[in-house]
Amino acid sequence: QRLFENNFKGKMLHRPSPTAYNWALRLGAKKYEAQTFADLEDEEDIWDFVSALLARSDVLRFQPWIAKDARNFIRLSQLPMQVDYDAFHVRRDGNIQGYEEEAGVEVIPFQEYLKTWERHDCSDKARIIYIASDDPGQIKEEISKYPVGDAGNLILPGVDECHGLRFYLREDSTSTEFMKKGSTSDCSIQYRRTISSVADLIILSKSSTFIIGEFGSGFGRLVRTFRAALNDFPGREEEGPVLVRDTRVVWGKSHPGPPGM
Repeated sequence: QRLFENNFKGKMLHRPSPTAYNWALRLGAKKYEAQTFADLEDEEDIWDFVSALLARSDVLRFQPWIAKDARNFIRLSQLPMQVDYDAFHVRRDGNIQGYEEEAGVEVIPFQEYLKTWERHDCSDKARIIYIASDDPGQIKEEISKYPVGDAGNLILPGVDECHGLRFYLREDSTSTEFMKKGSTSDCSIQYRRTISSVADLIILSKSSTFIIGEFGSGFGRLVRTFRAALNDFPGREEEGPVLVRDTRVVWGKSHPGPPGM
């Protein structure tokens, strides 16, 4: 990261820049898209444009056996991906820099994710929410404290009482567990954890609304990269050069910065 900050970040943000045009072409941009990128001046627009090109390109592509095993894991989640659903990425694997000083607790309470998610388009149908977490047991315990309605869906007093919620949470959902330095797992378990993380990445990337605690996690920043797309939609020009599917941050900066950093 220091190498990028010292040697490349300034060059990528410098405008006007014929070099930026060539960078975009190498990432698979069409000529008019590369020109749009070369003309961008806003830093967040530049990073979002790079994210959208990366998401569309073959730079981030899984090997066929990885993709197959990830699809099997997704099926195990029993999440009905053919319907509209939302997703949370909830970290419980350590302190969040600056959060305890501000809020007085080490981790972001689950209630804060729900407040950030809160919807106002009331519906009789339960809203489906998938949760990826490094500590699913703890999250299940927090969820169990909420009352359950007649249909078996959770009701959230004071948050969104016009919605029933149905949560999907795999016991083996370990989106960050496999990266812990203290892990002594054998290779087969390590591979299973990695595949579980890839499955979570796919599920979170395709969700209608994505809620993340903060962008201190490289995993969460990667999810946002896959949620970016170039704005080639007629009538939506005023929304900017890149469209990012609804992504909300509970605490901290709302933009993750350069993709991959």
